[in-house]
Amino acid sequence: MSDENGENTIYGVAVVVIKDGQVIMSRRTETVVIPKKWQFVHGRLKRGELSIEAAIRLVYDQMDIAINDKMRFKFVNSVQPNDKELYFVYLVNLNKDEVPINTCDRFRGDWRVFDLDKAAVLDVIDGIRPILRKLLKTKLKYEVYKQTAMGVLTEREARTLAKLGPKMTRLI
Repeated sequence: MSDENGENTIYGVAVVVIKDGQVIMSRRTETVVIPKKWQFVHGRLKRGELSIEAAIRLVYDQMDIAINDKMRFKFVNSVQPNDKELYFVYLVNLNKDEVPINTCDRFRGDWRVFDLDKAAVLDVIDGIRPILRKLLKTKLKYEVYKQTAMGVLTEREARTLAKLGPKMTRLI
């Protein structure tokens, strides 16, 4: 598709797949552009396809999991890793009975499951690091809220952690 300057922009979708609170990613093979980097489910939009439709299609094509309920996909953000690509990012939580099938091919290896903290320090393709930062920041806010509600943290400690949160995720 062409932008206002007549140049082609690649529009794609990335899907952050979560199972039991962990992120599922695969590592690119050695034979592709940007080899050995970790990635989410992702791919290009087909002509006339809505981004949510692409998200559903890509999860099915790459993980062999059919999720037909659009309401299970949450739009997270859009990411522009460079001036030629724009990705719409969705998040989906898998149910206990939904297990990704290792559909390795010439582009990617098996799916691996990571705690969010571990995924945040992996060698990832461009555009994924900001998504991981946002997820980690959200997780940190939730943990601070939970610890305060349980009485583990005082209000003062919670405020201090809330101020440190953005600085901590910038280090990633």
